[in-house]
Amino acid sequence: MQRDIESDNYFETVKTVIFNQTSSSGLPNSIPSISGFIGREDYLNELRREYNGGKRCFVLHGVGGVGKTATALQFANEIADNYKAKVFVDMQGMSNKPLSAKDAMFAVIRQFESEIPTNISDAQLKNLFVQFVQNQPTLIVLDNAEDKESVESLKQAKACLITTSRQVFVLAGGKSLRIEQMSPEDARELLFELGGGEARFDGQADNIAYLASYLPMALKPLAALLSEDELETAAGLMERYRDKQNLFKEHVPDYNLTLEETLTVGASFELSYEKLSEEMKKRWRRLSVFPTDFDQRAIAAVLNISEDKAKETQRQLRRFSLLEVNAETKRFSLHDLIRAFTDAKLSADECFQAQFLFTGYYYSILWATDKIKSDDPPNGFITALKLIDIELSNIKFGQKWATENTKKDNAVAELCCLYSIFDLLTLRLHPREHINWQEASLTAVKQINDKVYEGNNSQNLGNAYSRLGDYKKAIEYHDKALRIARELQHKLGEGNSLGNLGNAYYNLGDYRKAIEYHEQSLQIKREIGDRRGEGNSLGSLGNAYDNLGDYRKAIEYHEQSLQISREIGNRRGEGNTLGNLGNAYFSLGEYRKVIEYNEQALQISREIGDRRGEGNSLGSLGSAYFRLGEYRKAIEYQEQSLQISREIGDRLGEGASLGNLGNAYFGLGDPKKACNLWGEAVTILEAIESPGADIIRQNIESYCTGE
Repeated sequence: MQRDIESDNYFETVKTVIFNQTSSSGLPNSIPSISGFIGREDYLNELRREYNGGKRCFVLHGVGGVGKTATALQFANEIADNYKAKVFVDMQGMSNKPLSAKDAMFAVIRQFESEIPTNISDAQLKNLFVQFVQNQPTLIVLDNAEDKESVESLKQAKACLITTSRQVFVLAGGKSLRIEQMSPEDARELLFELGGGEARFDGQADNIAYLASYLPMALKPLAALLSEDELETAAGLMERYRDKQNLFKEHVPDYNLTLEETLTVGASFELSYEKLSEEMKKRWRRLSVFPTDFDQRAIAAVLNISEDKAKETQRQLRRFSLLEVNAETKRFSLHDLIRAFTDAKLSADECFQAQFLFTGYYYSILWATDKIKSDDPPNGFITALKLIDIELSNIKFGQKWATENTKKDNAVAELCCLYSIFDLLTLRLHPREHINWQEASLTAVKQINDKVYEGNNSQNLGNAYSRLGDYKKAIEYHDKALRIARELQHKLGEGNSLGNLGNAYYNLGDYRKAIEYHEQSLQIKREIGDRRGEGNSLGSLGNAYDNLGDYRKAIEYHEQSLQISREIGNRRGEGNTLGNLGNAYFSLGEYRKVIEYNEQALQISREIGDRRGEGNSLGSLGSAYFRLGEYRKAIEYQEQSLQISREIGDRLGEGASLGNLGNAYFGLGDPKKACNLWGEAVTILEAIESPGADIIRQNIESYCTGE
């Protein structure tokens, strides 16, 4: 298998600890700890009983604000030591775009391996998910799921699944538990804990808890009001709370809450809102534009204030129990009920301004990830990708808002264009979604009349259609990008477009045409001194000549590419090219040369933490030793390659390694073992629709009759 030359699908797999979301073992550890948890022992005891009895699937359901998430996290932290991997996913069930089962699977597997792209088949996605959670015991918490369909397919034998939802449903073989309001005793304890002690309530705690229907989300702000204001009395607070409830019964405000929620949490929020200064009210309102969690820098950006004032803001809102914080990640969030309340308070002008600042900030995050990727190879790539994963929901929301508001303002139109230019997003957006982003940008381009953006969009659309396998459509857009680059006399853009056209024709099997375009691209890269681009073009030419059967010419180009990679310190490019040289010598039957080059490639892959490259090199070494008749050595290398493929969820690599292991055992004189391995390989390769299954099936038909 030829290795891509700086392609979008060949990435380092360095494990980087970001925001404490990865454990020292390299496995995900994103389930938040919980402090100050009070009561719920009856529910916890039932969960413990069911867990000790063998249940590994739980659904905690109930009304908003009743404490489902807190109970789920308390239980999850109790059993966490039984699992190597711990994964938390916000399913955003009350948002405009809740996560589907497919979205949830991606969210889980990306906490194991950031490099996995979006444009894999549903079968590949399911296989990867099963591979990760079955290879090590995994605890998964899916918070705020929309419905049963969004979580049911995530059940796995070796995983424990804990789900919270406002909807009532039961997963087969699991336990469904309705979380009700707190007991009067627990509610009283919560008020005392947060409100400054029993004496502060002067005998009114039970009355306040009753008025709040024993809902934690209503009780916490009430307790905070008493704690934060020394002049406030419990009796006065209770009377104001009752008055607010009576007022709301007569004139129900439009808080996007149910009537019960309005009379309990809505009235509680309203009392807190009235206590804030006008400036703090405005800040709290504007935070409603965040669809999910965010950091302190985002607060500063969206409120257009200094970071010191952002710190003051989050501290005050947290003291009033109006903002939640994850102690591990230091990220903040608004409960769904609070977001609905504050959003209803936001004027249209305030909303537009806050969302414009929000969209601009998350563009700056994308810009930062692009810089991280470029400035810190090879670790920067994974670091940047993990940052995108953390902020992806916010990034998508920003792009969506820019798309919907392009016609209102040219500055918004330009932001819409800017969201479309980042290569890393191709790993996080399905090609169809990426195409939608590019088409939205093209609409914005027409408004601001910018040829540079139009050229970028055309190139990106070409790449997106290539990822879909529609190479003729890709050629159409790359041709357009080439025309624009030449019109603007943009030599780098021209060289890139020529290279993209070469890649498209290569994928169509027209290697002569591919060579024609790559030669033109090479000439331009040399003219402008783009050494990395020059090395890529040489490598692409080598791959094209390899497919034409001109292995000596392929070797010549790969050697030139190798020299450049070494001169500029491009270790990944060096490793890829060494592997491609090995492939060419394999075709020539020079297996000792194959071993020589792949041993060098293997060393580089291990130095830079490139697990996929390491697995490829081990597999190539195994294949070379097989051809030399050294079957035991071939088995040794293929088993190492197989182990890596399974660890990183590379199903294609796993299938190939199993097939090659079968070959080696057959050569060793163990046809039964060979047939079993070939059977495993075919099962995997068929699941991911790989044509390699047909080749291995021929071995089974020829040698495994009666096995």
